[in-house]
Amino acid sequence: MAKKLSLSASTAALFLPLTLLAVPALAQTDVKEDSVVIQPDKVADDAPVVVDGIALPRWSESDATALLSVIEKAGEEGLFAKDYDPDTLAQAILGKDQARLDKVATDAFLLLATHLRDGRTPNAARKQWFMVDSDADSEPLLSLLTAALQSNSIPETLAGLNPAHPDFAVLKAALRTAKTSADANAIRVNMERWRWMPRDLGQRYVVSNVPEYLTRVVHDGTIIATHKAVVGKVSTPTPQLNPMATGIIVNPNWTLPRSIINEGIGATIATNPARARAQGYTWTGSGKTLSVVQKPGPNNALGVMKMEMLNEHAIYLHDTPSKNAFNAAARAFSH
Repeated sequence: MAKKLSLSASTAALFLPLTLLAVPALAQTDVKEDSVVIQPDKVADDAPVVVDGIALPRWSESDATALLSVIEKAGEEGLFAKDYDPDTLAQAILGKDQARLDKVATDAFLLLATHLRDGRTPNAARKQWFMVDSDADSEPLLSLLTAALQSNSIPETLAGLNPAHPDFAVLKAALRTAKTSADANAIRVNMERWRWMPRDLGQRYVVSNVPEYLTRVVHDGTIIATHKAVVGKVSTPTPQLNPMATGIIVNPNWTLPRSIINEGIGATIATNPARARAQGYTWTGSGKTLSVVQKPGPNNALGVMKMEMLNEHAIYLHDTPSKNAFNAAARAFSH
């Protein structure tokens, strides 16, 4: 099913890394209580696994104690200390078994580092999330751990894995002053989603904050334009992805996806083809083989501009003839 983002104005440059975000700020507050993000006992992690028999990094008591201190403050990062088994780490620090300390501390570090960098929600549980995040390639955790132990910089290394975007810092500060558990949960969810995204969004990019119904153009970290946006309906939500924008088509054709053909235009073609032609539709085939294209014109659903974006989900930014849609406060109308 195609989802489209309609803009109130067409301001964009060619070859921009185009990122469609889920919730980078505090726009989404209706967080379900059963979310894996806020359930410390229901997380299945994607952290690296250290195979038995491989030489583990050697932990000093001071480095392990520094790690324990970071874990105990994990709540300030929107995470849960319980996930990283601080009691077992504390026991290993007090014990005299170096091999045990190395194993427990390494496991705790890798899990915490994974959650700080990539989020604690397993990839399979991220609904409608298709962003490509290369942070795992650019920041291999075992290498970071080795360097951190050599420089005795465990806290600094872990802190450096958090998202660097200013919005994340705002969320972190807001978490400390949240007045209700619902507010805190909403903030944790949004912090988590920032971790799902690439750390580097690029020098120039366009970002659509779906629940805020706004699209912004960013250059060198500065917002240079903001536009209202129409996003996917609740029944056909806009997936989250970060494709490359490759060009702009003026007066585009619209090739209708099967889902929209089935919603109504297919029936119109079958029962009133003259009306369909008057709306600019042309077609070939029938039934399950029906293929429909809407020609450029005043009724074209894409308006006068479409931004091409490389992705397999039929997502793109475009104009719309339905200008009145931008007058609504909640603009979730798109297919």
